[in-house]
Amino acid sequence: MAKVFKWLMVLLIPLLSLTITSCGDDKDEPIESGTENAEAKKFIGTWHSDASSGGTWTFNADGTCKFSYNSTYKGEWSYSAESKVLTTTILNWNWEIYAISENSWTGKHLAGRGSTFTYSRSN
Repeated sequence: MAKVFKWLMVLLIPLLSLTITSCGDDKDEPIESGTENAEAKKFIGTWHSDASSGGTWTFNADGTCKFSYNSTYKGEWSYSAESKVLTTTILNWNWEIYAISENSWTGKHLAGRGSTFTYSRSN
């Protein structure tokens, strides 16, 4: 009887492991960050702020960006729709985005004093 029980366990353990590993949710959720998500595409273009240190930003579809304020800096950018954070590799300029529309966006600068900036689309 012990021998039968032993063989039964040898057969059941692999079957149980197959059952456990196949129970997950197989849907692959799209990653909502980078420059490819619908929200990020709203940033593509050139934006100007009237604030004293806001400068002009250009966000390109290929993930590159440019910031002009006294000098011109080049870097990369991405946007996470989930966390609503616009990130650049330029001078620690990253924002928590409060609002974005076709013609403007507003965000809190996540470094320094945490100032809020509003940018308007340049023509």
